[in-house]
Amino acid sequence: MPKPQEPEFNYEELELPATHDHVMQQQVSHRVMLIPYFHSPRLILSMKANFDKLTAPTRQDLEEKYPLDNHPLFPGKRIYSDNKTGSHWELTVIRLNVWATHLVWNKFGILYMIFSLIPSIGM
Repeated sequence: MPKPQEPEFNYEELELPATHDHVMQQQVSHRVMLIPYFHSPRLILSMKANFDKLTAPTRQDLEEKYPLDNHPLFPGKRIYSDNKTGSHWELTVIRLNVWATHLVWNKFGILYMIFSLIPSIGM
């Protein structure tokens, strides 16, 4: 009695798309979904205004805690100093905004921030 032949294994079934191709497909599919909604300049300006309003109290607290000229080595600048490492960072407007955003995010959560930023536009 002849030995039954095992079916040949098809290696092509194992091949996955290249990572770059997969990432590009993901990005394209997300852009297709988001572009119609987030392309409106009026909407973007409204979201920026809501973002500023949401983070303003925390940003003001940081500005009060780290006023201009708060470090003798850096006159005219707002500085955060890490006493453990002896490192110093200038607290620019962008860095204050990022820091305030993270503080608000940690306090209220990401969903609160997302829904607070997207205004009602009557869609």
